[in-house]
Amino acid sequence: MQTKRSELRSILVAGAVTAVVCGGIPVAGVFLTIQAGFWAARNAAAHHADALVAGDYARAYGQLCSSYRSSVSKDDYVRLSAENYRQLRGYEVVDADVPLRGKSTVTIKLIDQAGAQTTHVWPVKPDEGEFKVCFSTD
Repeated sequence: MQTKRSELRSILVAGAVTAVVCGGIPVAGVFLTIQAGFWAARNAAAHHADALVAGDYARAYGQLCSSYRSSVSKDDYVRLSAENYRQLRGYEVVDADVPLRGKSTVTIKLIDQAGAQTTHVWPVKPDEGEFKVCFSTD
């Protein structure tokens, strides 16, 4: 009798361990998916800020979502960015939200030549196969 109890206990323990391990796989998958979206949103904002700091406003325009680009011409964006961002010397990504329903926001500090910092919250969403900064409200 003692042997059958030991065998039953071993089977139950093995089943419990299997359930925990296999149950953890979907949880880990969800975590990795959320983490990937977080980094994609954060990196989209950082790449856009990189282009602004470099004065490459045409590249920054290309990193915006298509709906925003359809509402603002490249020439207008480049002109307005040159007026507003020409004094940038750096930036700091402060925070990024986990994308929910594909939309996220990234809080970023832009730093000018004098060291003054302005905080912005940039909406970011998937567009054309990647996350892009998207100032439009759609």
